[in-house]
Amino acid sequence: GFDTIIPGKVSESRSYERWEEPMLGINGEGRVSPLAPGCQTSVTVIGQDGKPLMLNHIFKTEANSEGGGEDGQLSIDMSPTQPHTITKNARTCESCHASNKALGLGIGSTRPWNQQHVVDLQSIDGTILPKKSQPQMAAIENLDHDWSQIVDRDGQQLATVGHHFQLSRAFNKDELNRISREGTCIACHKEIPTASLAVSLLHHVAEYTGQTPKTPDEH
Repeated sequence: GFDTIIPGKVSESRSYERWEEPMLGINGEGRVSPLAPGCQTSVTVIGQDGKPLMLNHIFKTEANSEGGGEDGQLSIDMSPTQPHTITKNARTCESCHASNKALGLGIGSTRPWNQQHVVDLQSIDGTILPKKSQPQMAAIENLDHDWSQIVDRDGQQLATVGHHFQLSRAFNKDELNRISREGTCIACHKEIPTASLAVSLLHHVAEYTGQTPKTPDEH
């Protein structure tokens, strides 16, 4: 048999929470759905001598799963979910079509997570000025993007999405191109396709002749 008691104790804490502009992706039914963090964990293990055996480690899935290649995929899961509460008011157009975070491209960060962070007096080039200082956060070795990013602009998935469901995933490149309008939608779509008869006619001609623009460049 296996030992069921492991020496030591387990503790868990929240270090990063965000609520704005919920992310979208594909759920287990193959439909667009909001995503919420499932278990986005980095693990630190302290040995009996008080020294870290593992520091800010993110485990990976098995090889060639969820677009992770031979090294596997980062197991910081974003999980498709159906909100328990809804309102009469839908999200605004631009909160999805003009939001990198909503598309799964992340919010960006001024300080890379895979670098050690020291917050202290420093020069303009980042040199720490005090002779004695200590890091506020150790590097998370293989997290080279923000926690909120699950895909890059080429449609390459960067972390697990609803790992328990076969169809769940991030948007692919074609879907990203079709959804992303980067702030251009409001200028035209107040009239497209129904508010103006002339614009409506052109829209229907484009639709039935296969000329409807789908990417930002085509727009």
